[in-house]
Amino acid sequence: MDLLDRYMSAVKTYLPADQQDDIGKELSANIQSEMDDREAALGRPLSEAEQETILQQHGHPMVVAGRYRPSQSSLVFGRQWIGPTLFPFYLRTLQVVIGISFAIYLSVFGALIIIGQQVTFGGVMNTLLLQVFWLFASVTLIFAAVDHYVLPTMRWDARKPPALQPVMRNVHQVPRLESVVQIVGIFVFLTWAWFVVNNPTPVFGPVTSTYRLGPIWQQMALPVVLILLVSIVQAVVNLFRPDWTRFQLVVRLLTDVAVLGILAYLLQGDQWVVLAHPNGDGAAALDSLNQYVSYGLLIVLVGSVFVLLTDAWKLVRGERRRQPLRTAGAEGL
Repeated sequence: MDLLDRYMSAVKTYLPADQQDDIGKELSANIQSEMDDREAALGRPLSEAEQETILQQHGHPMVVAGRYRPSQSSLVFGRQWIGPTLFPFYLRTLQVVIGISFAIYLSVFGALIIIGQQVTFGGVMNTLLLQVFWLFASVTLIFAAVDHYVLPTMRWDARKPPALQPVMRNVHQVPRLESVVQIVGIFVFLTWAWFVVNNPTPVFGPVTSTYRLGPIWQQMALPVVLILLVSIVQAVVNLFRPDWTRFQLVVRLLTDVAVLGILAYLLQGDQWVVLAHPNGDGAAALDSLNQYVSYGLLIVLVGSVFVLLTDAWKLVRGERRRQPLRTAGAEGL
């Protein structure tokens, strides 16, 4: 493959699947025409270095893909905070993070209401709105910093293209959008969890003065952080090497097992929530609240087993698909 083919392969990984072919053909034709005009002016074929110069002038594949997306939405508050290149990644990350946050808080407040704890609508809304504002600010600041300080300095070396296998054999790639959402989402969760350990208000909202998290959560803090850091490393690797699908599945399989171990340990306890004050209010409902926490942990455990089996099946299926390719390669030799 020549440099242009490799360049287009990289650009396509940043485009929606249904637009890759059309945009790829248009962009490839434009660049090829530019190279042809340059060859005509020089009266000879372009060297690899001269081709590389033209590609470098077009910019990093992610930036180029951003220019060709039909939607050129951006985030503007007086000035542009997040441009069209990163805006689709930003919007998807925001949706995932806020969606998960809503699911967690509605579950917690639903359990408090079921056990008869006095929870006002105003208190619930204040907590939810505070969390939405905090999540929106966190994700926005992260993407704004990347857009203004990281994106302009990103370099592209046309002589070091992504692996050829995904283009030549149509092997599945890890979507870069998935990797970005994973990195930012985990980072936001880590900062949120650190804050919750020191101040349980984001979890209990209007009943913070009554309950707090039990010591068992602090015991699991370090293992959880290590698992999340491993997941961040995996996402960063796949952001730059989306063709390493097996690496993603192997790491996920290992983290799935680790998560099951943590959940199994948590289920051995019975005091996931404790009273904020030993003789304070809420003692009558404490056992019921812990019972609902155990139900929640069991549901998460079942879901984690399903995720583990799904990732294991994907890994086995991927290995089976590689076998014919290896056999064909051996026969060719």
